[in-house]
Amino acid sequence: MPNEGELDLLVKNPKYNSQEKKAERLLELGVKNVVVTQGARGATLYTANGERRYESVKVEVIDTTAAGDAFAGSLAFGLQQDWDEDRIMNYCNLVAAITVTKLGAQRSLPERAIVEKFIKRVSNYEKKRSY
Repeated sequence: MPNEGELDLLVKNPKYNSQEKKAERLLELGVKNVVVTQGARGATLYTANGERRYESVKVEVIDTTAAGDAFAGSLAFGLQQDWDEDRIMNYCNLVAAITVTKLGAQRSLPERAIVEKFIKRVSNYEKKRSY
């Protein structure tokens, strides 16, 4: 689960000159799924079956500290819950969106109840996504 900069560090060969080609290279090397986080643009999931873009939730950004950690933690949570890929990725984007609306690291990480309230509040997002 690299961000765009980390993906560039993982695949330095100029032969792989796009995010898609870099993710495909990781898949060729045996990685089952590649999630590339893209900040305000959301995230992209790359698998052997192709790629899927997941838009971020638009919020007023206060501090991006811990957004990646929030995304990673919610990814692990979704996998543990045995959710499908779409539900996991959308949940991760929601958790990251909540995180960037607060200052700091640990105190910006939301509890599950806060995420559930946010899902209800962001009804347009909820209607487009599977929850």
